[in-house]
Amino acid sequence: MPKISIIIPVYNAAAYIERCISSVLEQTFTDFQVILVNDGSTDESAAIIKTLTAHDPRFVLINKENGGVSAARNTGLTYVDAEWITFLDSDDWLCKTYFEHLWQAYEQTPDIDMVVAGYQRVDNSGTVLYTKKFESDIVTANDYPALFNKHHLQDYGYCWAKLFRKDILARKEDWFNTTISLYEDTLFIFEYIKRARKICFIANVDYNYLENQASITTRKRSFEFSYLPFRALADFTVTNFGTDIELINKRLAVYMNDALISNYTLSENKNKRLANLHLFTPEDWQLYSVYFHPFNAFFALFKKLLVKGRFRLADMLMKNYFKLRS
Repeated sequence: MPKISIIIPVYNAAAYIERCISSVLEQTFTDFQVILVNDGSTDESAAIIKTLTAHDPRFVLINKENGGVSAARNTGLTYVDAEWITFLDSDDWLCKTYFEHLWQAYEQTPDIDMVVAGYQRVDNSGTVLYTKKFESDIVTANDYPALFNKHHLQDYGYCWAKLFRKDILARKEDWFNTTISLYEDTLFIFEYIKRARKICFIANVDYNYLENQASITTRKRSFEFSYLPFRALADFTVTNFGTDIELINKRLAVYMNDALISNYTLSENKNKRLANLHLFTPEDWQLYSVYFHPFNAFFALFKKLLVKGRFRLADMLMKNYFKLRS
């Protein structure tokens, strides 16, 4: 049985998958299994994977119909054999000591249930654009101020650059929510924390996250695309972590504002836009009132009208604002 399984969801990653797989093959720690989930790719991704891994039994290729990255990760979890699990996106790559440093953290503190490592954002040439390095620490999983106010885990809730216990993940099916396409990683991390005992933060930075300019969100989003992830995170947080964690509240207020903006970036009729505003609860508006800080005078007025329930006036203001910007 391998010590670590790594799950790699793949969708039309022909331009990147060789670099990704090569970085796994170059690991100094070699006792691993790789689950590659081909999520209905229409390019040469599967053929490249077969060529690179044909003679290495540690690699398993699973082909499935396209269902999105969450469904691919859920599928991958059903095939793992190792005691510990980590994730890698197909356009990202690892430094040679990635597995080694994650495993060392476990060996030094065997009763931990999760390892959190740093990462660096890089462009396609490998130029480092940003580095996130955590302070080494062992935190009990119910020490929410340490997790969120000290280590800001709500801002780095990615499933990659982390290590998870299989026996915890085996207690639940479909860990990744397939009904949302934003913040699904963060929701996964939050749910995992509720089942964990201790979390280990390490100072190593061994994960390279590709800052792909083509995928940076500049496209317009529907209201539902932004609102449903906010709703899922807000409901889970209130139920499981309470309402006293300031930095989570600030993050949720930003996500709520993103949903509000999405209400006006696509063509929706007025009644639909107003109905969307009524989906937010009184608790949501209280959160928005306290923790969202407008970035200009216009949004300050927009916020003031919304929290006072002046939805029709706020709607007219915002719709005209976006007309002027278009």
